[in-house]
Amino acid sequence: MKRLVLVGAGHAHLATIHGIAALRRRGVAVTVIDPEENLWYSGMAPAGVGGGVADRALYIPVAGLVRRGGGEFIRDRVSRIDAEGRRVDVGGRSLSFDVLSCAIGSRVNAPIPVLPGAPPPIGAKPIRALINDAAESLISGTTRVVLVGGGPSAVELAGAFLTRGAAVTVVTGGASLARRLPAEAGRIALDNLLRRGADVRFESPVSAIDPTGVVVPGGHIRADRVVLATGLRVGALFAESGLPVAPDGALRVDRTLRVPGTPVFAGGDCADVADYALRRAGVHAIRQGPVLRRNIAAMLRDDTARLDEYTPPPSFLLILNLGDGSAICTRRDRVRYGRWCAILKLRIDWAFVRSRGRRIVPSLLGPPRRRDA
Repeated sequence: MKRLVLVGAGHAHLATIHGIAALRRRGVAVTVIDPEENLWYSGMAPAGVGGGVADRALYIPVAGLVRRGGGEFIRDRVSRIDAEGRRVDVGGRSLSFDVLSCAIGSRVNAPIPVLPGAPPPIGAKPIRALINDAAESLISGTTRVVLVGGGPSAVELAGAFLTRGAAVTVVTGGASLARRLPAEAGRIALDNLLRRGADVRFESPVSAIDPTGVVVPGGHIRADRVVLATGLRVGALFAESGLPVAPDGALRVDRTLRVPGTPVFAGGDCADVADYALRRAGVHAIRQGPVLRRNIAAMLRDDTARLDEYTPPPSFLLILNLGDGSAICTRRDRVRYGRWCAILKLRIDWAFVRSRGRRIVPSLLGPPRRRDA
């Protein structure tokens, strides 16, 4: 019996997880290893932080999907991958594999020193910790939030914290918000945050986090909690396992999402795909899912001549949820703004969660709301 091991139950593995029953019928044993039994969907993170959406709308119960398909789910972290020996170390034991695939996602890049006595900052990832920490901070009376970063995640999180009643200061070393998007999107985001009472400071890189806030050029900003949206990076697993990695720790794979010459694949944020400088966006992980599923099946059949290549879409819809019932839609250089954008985003995201990752088209129904919202 051949063995497939999935390291991480991320977005890129959903298609393979849904196909576990078919793999089992072909005599393949499947093991999925992840420290969380639920996949907290990144698209729903702003709505979760904002507090208006029921918890069940925020995640996909991947452990249950694995077990219903006949696979084994191990709630733990892999500490090492031996690609040559075809083994992984997890929980003090070693598991063999014939094919292995990784979708462990990414974490916030935290290059800012945290001085003694300072509370640990909240990271934009992992999602579950972000939502739980945000709720705990605000429920306990914390109201002054400094959000470090100026990208799309920073914009969405600033809007979400404003919705929860926090006093928000956005601090970025850049000269604009969401600078990788069309300039109009950044202007709309800035106008929205300022109108709602946020303080936005440009060209103010944070040099340290201290017990009472953050240190910026020429001064200090007081904060009860600091939230980091300072970019993403992958953990040390791949580098420490001797696998080829990009500067940010992502596993280098070819266009088939395979580490050349090995039975190891990867998708989503943790994969650095040859010839493409992909933005870390859920759309790539979701679209890579079917490619991974087909290529994993081909590798299990020892049919490496039939591996498909992943081709990124030339453009895709990106919607920023501003947290006040409005959102910004962008695609290529086109920008739209309004309440209908927020409705569209929530219904797309709810369709994805409700279908357990099978649908990315809008649902007729919006996501369930919190009882106290």
